[in-house]
Amino acid sequence: MVATVAVLAVVLAACGSSGEDSSPSSSSGSATTRAFPARASTTATVGAGITKAQFVARANQICRHGWHEILENFTEYSGWQSHKLSKKELFEKSVRLSFLPGLNFHIFDELHLMPVPASQKSQVEELVSRMLVANERGQEVVAVSTPAELIALFSGYNLAARRYGLQSCLVNSARLVRALSYKKT
Repeated sequence: MVATVAVLAVVLAACGSSGEDSSPSSSSGSATTRAFPARASTTATVGAGITKAQFVARANQICRHGWHEILENFTEYSGWQSHKLSKKELFEKSVRLSFLPGLNFHIFDELHLMPVPASQKSQVEELVSRMLVANERGQEVVAVSTPAELIALFSGYNLAARRYGLQSCLVNSARLVRALSYKKT
């Protein structure tokens, strides 16, 4: 399994964008930022006979499981960090090195690999692209130091996911509150 994950990570990293700026612009606060192209592939695979309702149900199930893993890992990672870090520094580091990679691994990769209904291919690709762009921006471009900034980073994705019916896949304040107060049992 570890070898499969490593190979998948290398393949996804190698599937970079053509350099063209085709992703949507996003805004945080009052300043609009330039579009940030996703570097990994967001091309969806059509599944024969898959309905939108089946896709949505399976995607929400994947997200519920993924969030459990993300929250547990985020809390564990945050607990390992130096107590000399300020709360802001700890949050920034934990988001960049645990939360966002976990979101990428436990939710993006799983959604990206799911077969989609033929009639929904472009919508799913747009949705997955929005998630990936926000994730990559959070890891490489934008310093995310508060839960509100993290939610703002994913606002375009959240809008698309909500419209599509992926309520369990949203990056929202309820999940972030759980991440910040999660206690491993």
